[in-house]
Amino acid sequence: METFQKAYLLDTNIILDDFLNVEILSDKNSNLIIITETILQELDKYKSGGDIINYNAREFIRWLDNAKIIEKSSIDGYMIVSNNNTTILILQNTSDKEINDDKIIETLINNQELIENLFSIQKIIFVSNDTIFRTKALLLSDFDVEFLKKDTYKKFPTIFKEFYYDNCFVDKEFISINELKNFGFDIEDEISYIKVTEYSGKSFYLVREDRNIFKNVNLDSIKPVFNIKPKNLGQKIFLSLALNPKNTIIVVNAIAGTGKTLLALSASLQLQKQYGYSKITYIRKTIISGNNLDEVGFLPGSLNEKLYGYLLPLKDNIELIIKLKNKRKKKWSLEELKEAVKKFENDHNITYEYLGHLRGRTLEGIIILDEVQNYSIKDLITILSRIKEGSKVFILGSIKQIDNPYLNKYNNALSFMLNQVGTFEPIQIQGIKLEKVERGPIVDWIENLTI
Repeated sequence: METFQKAYLLDTNIILDDFLNVEILSDKNSNLIIITETILQELDKYKSGGDIINYNAREFIRWLDNAKIIEKSSIDGYMIVSNNNTTILILQNTSDKEINDDKIIETLINNQELIENLFSIQKIIFVSNDTIFRTKALLLSDFDVEFLKKDTYKKFPTIFKEFYYDNCFVDKEFISINELKNFGFDIEDEISYIKVTEYSGKSFYLVREDRNIFKNVNLDSIKPVFNIKPKNLGQKIFLSLALNPKNTIIVVNAIAGTGKTLLALSASLQLQKQYGYSKITYIRKTIISGNNLDEVGFLPGSLNEKLYGYLLPLKDNIELIIKLKNKRKKKWSLEELKEAVKKFENDHNITYEYLGHLRGRTLEGIIILDEVQNYSIKDLITILSRIKEGSKVFILGSIKQIDNPYLNKYNNALSFMLNQVGTFEPIQIQGIKLEKVERGPIVDWIENLTI
């Protein structure tokens, strides 16, 4: 008999809000998820359409399609399936009520004994964002009732911590986790960098080297990388993480104007020079801001011509690096600059890929994924599953700039990867949040504007 802490019976609106709510509430298989036949029927009705609820219905149906059947009984009217460390009990309707809410509630009540025979569960809870459903569940059953609190169930990792120390801190290059614990510092795996301020006011910045070691970084000594000089604390920490060969994936959640793409490019060029990476590949999700079109097929021209506008963020940064390298040249014609960019791309083997053309392909070297807040998790898996061993990946984006109408701040690929920060086996994933705008005061103002 499998043991679970809790069993959550989900109302349909929980899945339509975000299909990943199922995995979040499961909490890595600590809790059992229960749905009924009525819920499947309602999801089937919602699967067609272009709204977010239709997208979530389709994604959950795909999730079920990929699930493994653990056990089923047509006599007792149930099936148990499992997918991605989540177990779901599906119950056949045992109610002749006309209203779907009533059917769902009565079916659970009728199957309470069955559930208790199948599993060891401390508590059964109805979960719904519908006040009427919750009220009916309280009235008709003895089970607990909750609504989904997103702030409770969906938390992003801390990544950064700050500590204060009463005495002189250890001023050495590498410091172990055990040493830091002896100082009284509680450091989780998800922490990529920390700040320690001692009684004198002196501060130390420690950047994670691996699971057990932090590196004491002298931020003032960080040199320009390919003529790009980091301007602020966040950018310096970013470069420290990026240039660590132990880090396989760097996840960057950064508002507009913080220099994330430029820093990722300059770090990639330095890593290529230092460790001999074969190529640098740039991939950017082709979402049109304010529109639900995420494909480029309707645009005129060849694929390269269609993609050109989407590649400008990287090409603009290549132009900047070229100009900084050739400071004596005051004026550039458009043709000269275009040729210089082309030569730079050839010299450093910089390539551009389109997500729709990746099936059957293999990616290697350094891969920069930009605007990842507009990638679905499925998009991200499509890319990462094609990356060759020994490669390095930059995941760039801003949770505040989601243009994909089917995604929100919780179910996009950037949020997914932020929650992977602190992984050390079989690959090492570190992260950083950039908040200081270097582009200008207008960008700073609009990023902090509440509408």
